[in-house]
Amino acid sequence: MNVLCWNCQGIGNPWTVSGLKGIVSLNLPSVIFLSKTRCTADEMKGVRERLGWKHAFSVNCSFVKKKKGKGVSRSGGLCLLWNDDTKVSLQSYSNNHIDVVIGEEGDPRCWRFTGVYGFPKAGERSRTWNLLKQLSMHGNLPWVVGGDYNEICERSDKMGGVLRSVRLMNDMKEALVFCELDDIQFVGPRFTWRGIRGGEEVRVRLDRFTCSLPWRDLFPASRVRHLDPSTSDHVPILLEVRIQKKRRKKRKKKRFKFEECWLLDETCKEVVKSSWESVSGVGPTQLLWNRMQSTRAALESWSEKSFGCIRKEIAKIRNQLSVFYDSSLSAPLEEDRVALQLKLNDLLHQEQVFWRQRAKVFWLKDGDLNTKFFHQRVKNRKKKNTLTGLFNNDGVWSTEVEELEDIVLHYFNDLFTSSYPEDFQNILEGVLHGVSEVDNRALTRRIDKEEVFAAIKNMHPSKSPGPDGFSQCFFQTFWELVGDDIVGAVREFFVSKESLRAVNSTYVALIPKVEVPQYMHQLRPISLCNVVYKIGSKVLANRLKPLLDSLISPFQSAFVPGRLISDNSLMAFEVSHCLKRRRSGKVGYCALKLDMSKAYDRVEWVFLEAVMRKMGFGEEWIRWIMDCVSTVSYSFIINGEPRGRVIPSRGLRQGDSISPYLFLLCSEVLSRSILNAERIGSLYGVRICMGAPSISHLFFADDSFIFFRAGRDDCEVVKSLLLAYERASGQQVNYQKSCISFSKNVDILMQEGIATILGVIRVDKHDKYLGLPIELSYSKVEAFGFLNEKIRNRTQGWREKTLSTAGKEVLIKAVAQAIPSYVMSCFEVPRYLCDEMHRVIAQFWWGDEGDARKIHWIAWEKLCYPKCQGGLGFRNMHIFNLALLTKQGWRLIQQPDSIIAKLLKAKYFPRCSFLEAELKGGESYTWRSILLGRKVLEKGMRFQVGDGESIRVWDDPWVPVPYSFRPYSPVMEGLEELRVADLIDPITKDWLVDFMGELFTAGEVEKMACIPLSLRGAHDRLIWHYTKSGLYSVRSGYHAYNALVGGMDRASSSLGEYGGVGSKYWKMI
Repeated sequence: MNVLCWNCQGIGNPWTVSGLKGIVSLNLPSVIFLSKTRCTADEMKGVRERLGWKHAFSVNCSFVKKKKGKGVSRSGGLCLLWNDDTKVSLQSYSNNHIDVVIGEEGDPRCWRFTGVYGFPKAGERSRTWNLLKQLSMHGNLPWVVGGDYNEICERSDKMGGVLRSVRLMNDMKEALVFCELDDIQFVGPRFTWRGIRGGEEVRVRLDRFTCSLPWRDLFPASRVRHLDPSTSDHVPILLEVRIQKKRRKKRKKKRFKFEECWLLDETCKEVVKSSWESVSGVGPTQLLWNRMQSTRAALESWSEKSFGCIRKEIAKIRNQLSVFYDSSLSAPLEEDRVALQLKLNDLLHQEQVFWRQRAKVFWLKDGDLNTKFFHQRVKNRKKKNTLTGLFNNDGVWSTEVEELEDIVLHYFNDLFTSSYPEDFQNILEGVLHGVSEVDNRALTRRIDKEEVFAAIKNMHPSKSPGPDGFSQCFFQTFWELVGDDIVGAVREFFVSKESLRAVNSTYVALIPKVEVPQYMHQLRPISLCNVVYKIGSKVLANRLKPLLDSLISPFQSAFVPGRLISDNSLMAFEVSHCLKRRRSGKVGYCALKLDMSKAYDRVEWVFLEAVMRKMGFGEEWIRWIMDCVSTVSYSFIINGEPRGRVIPSRGLRQGDSISPYLFLLCSEVLSRSILNAERIGSLYGVRICMGAPSISHLFFADDSFIFFRAGRDDCEVVKSLLLAYERASGQQVNYQKSCISFSKNVDILMQEGIATILGVIRVDKHDKYLGLPIELSYSKVEAFGFLNEKIRNRTQGWREKTLSTAGKEVLIKAVAQAIPSYVMSCFEVPRYLCDEMHRVIAQFWWGDEGDARKIHWIAWEKLCYPKCQGGLGFRNMHIFNLALLTKQGWRLIQQPDSIIAKLLKAKYFPRCSFLEAELKGGESYTWRSILLGRKVLEKGMRFQVGDGESIRVWDDPWVPVPYSFRPYSPVMEGLEELRVADLIDPITKDWLVDFMGELFTAGEVEKMACIPLSLRGAHDRLIWHYTKSGLYSVRSGYHAYNALVGGMDRASSSLGEYGGVGSKYWKMI
């Protein structure tokens, strides 16, 4: 059955009727809903007859007098048509909707359809949502709403024209949440309306189908198609109502996966122990493999016979309990009832763990019952990840599983086939030989049990397993039993290539990048490796990680310990700010943003091997790495089933622990090539001011920015470097998605010439880099409005309403309030937006639904108190913003040799320290934001006394007493320049208490005398007072500033509450 919805913009025109006939003949709808017919009911009878349909219900259009001239104009008008094979019962109608029931009364597949035409004027849009809310309260049948909503939910639903009002979009979201309606996935062009507004083409997705969860469960294979444009400026949309297709072939045996809920039954551990110890084998890898197979068979048998179906057991026990409740109980029967209740509680816990494992909701642990939430998340994930069809290379739409398999295998065979590059010498010239013999010995030392255990311990227990089905949770739980076998097998991996090949088969999950993927490039391949292999790979990654800082140039920030993604973001913003302000001068600059196509998948193995050899890695280490990379084989999970097999000859796996580091080594070749060209003077980077380091490029994994002088010579150099890198590494720049911008003083002809040479798009400015806006030339509220949209999306969905109170608390702390963290670490977010975040989260917490506002029993400020003070420990987002920005200032003080510190110092405080820097005008927004965070530093930073030579007694913070950390006693005349060293006996290294008694009060002397002194005369250093380590943390900074703004009465408890609720979530920042 198909349902067609179309805003036909007037059906009285013969051409429109002809167009509708064509649409009907091609798509064979059973029901048609037309909006904006501009016809009366009588006129629609003629249209119905011309279409050859017998059944219709129409709502008359409206007649409005024209403002100028004579006559009237028509607006509105609705019509619902259905064929002879469809039973339709009218329920209600208005000028903006027709509500019907489709199907025979009593039929389990009977459902409800509402055709809607949203009020076109923005000021009346709320009437559409009120109408939907009223309709949602009538009847409980599975429900679909389709038509022209005249509104959008997200900014991505509109291209061109004026930005859509956030308030209007939020109103629509709230209405859909209230009605418990979800978008139905669509195929075809995204936008359903196009027109010209203000001389600019605008495209918007105004038409859509939404459905309730019961309807989706009833027709799980349904989808929406956006059809080709016809005579209207709206695209017809078609709902294909489908039940799940019956499988033609016998269903394959269910894949084995270790279930975490098994661990809740003590028998499971006995089954694993007996089956594991009952097997022997020749060689560590073979022994491990045999034991895993034996354990797998034993667990499957035990689960089928003893563990059973949890849902059936729960239903059985509930039926038994209902008997007890309906009768009077004697003492023995009461004991039976209690035993049954305890068993039911255990089963409910098992059911929750079962669904949580599949839902992949890692932020919410089991404990409080949230089974319904997990179950709905699983269904949503399955729907989202199900491939309904793909276009093949010939442009033919394919839906059968065998056809999809052919498309997938053909795509990845091409992608993973090497081009066998040979000449690496020129491109490798700039690569440094950075690995010493000592490093190589450390890299290839004998693998010990401690580092294997450390590798498995640091893995998430619930991530998807590989082909063998054993998750990280299994090995972590049974480490005492399986540990020696794991260590033996891992050691053998790096002796025998065949042993490694035995465990290196990999499933590839195809994760959609877009809402409804239609082409292979819209799917992201994520490798699901066997955990046994991942342990060995993780051990190698842990060994390689400490060397990265010396091997990787400072212009790459990804995965290198001590470097942050925000470093690249801040530098990119500063360079962009410089280019924007450069309006004069002979020399201009440009910023080239590259889009690398399938970066990991195209890495040539021979190139990787040559790079490692050039960097100085030993042959044994190179062999280990290349064995990990080259012994892999892939099978692809298509709609839940692994299919096909591909043996690659190039590429790195996304999902393998070692892959990010190996990719870094490869991209370092391009980085060093650019630096080498800059060193010999053939390429010039951007210096934002005198004394600042030259910035020629910024890399973060496959996100790349290249900055160079706007001239033909520099352009040719960049082009040649990119081509050489592509030929050697296998990487491929997507020039259609890459773009370039220029400083204001570059002539337009020069801009176009450079863009043409490089083959990229010229833009006035880059929108975002690493997810952050790179220029802020418009309203900050508009620029950062997407944060509120994300928070609203995560909290206002109707599924989240099924969470328990404890689940809501965790969602707020671990997800919603963590969303702005990255943005807030670089920018001050306007107070208005912070207050909006509080409002959205408070609405979620108290259960507001659309216009139905519930009582907020406690003010938000009090909810932000720690739990020990009667609050819930939620964050004040403005103070959280300041605490995050403070971390940037702290890093400038503690890491003065970093590139970002040198850049900012040269531009903003060349002749003073960061603590003394002042605003002078013309600064970037990022720098002004960082200076805002300095106020937090000033309230919690002090000197740790070493030799005392650099600390001024009266002016510097050094006394361990918040909040000034300075003496309160007045300055003694003649001692204004007194140093702390003058208060220390140079021989005994003790405090000169008597001398101090002459300068300070007794209480101050007592505090000062408690400061430990170094016998070795260590240097003084700045520390953060509120952590034991003396290092700043966002959490301690938040509590410090929160205590100050909240009043001294709460200061001590706020500053002291470092454990307890929410502490683990601060570790994520």
